[in-house]
Amino acid sequence: MYKSYSYNNMPQPVRTDTPKEPAKQIPVAKPASPALEPQKKQNGITSILDKLQSDDMILLIVIILLLMNDCDDKFLLLALAYVFLSD
Repeated sequence: MYKSYSYNNMPQPVRTDTPKEPAKQIPVAKPASPALEPQKKQNGITSILDKLQSDDMILLIVIILLLMNDCDDKFLLLALAYVFLSD
């Protein structure tokens, strides 16, 4: 009554369309090497802030807010600092 199929005897679909030509690839210009770009002079603070991502900023804000509210849980502060410093 019912027919079971396995991977080896599955029916194959009938293809009615013809294969299309692959799309032409447009050559992509390579970015200039860092040696050719002018070097940016950065302060220590701006270079640190440029490296921070959004999750690092959120952790830093949470740590600052906890310190401002006189958080007594030193283990929580240490754990958040560890997560912030580990990359």
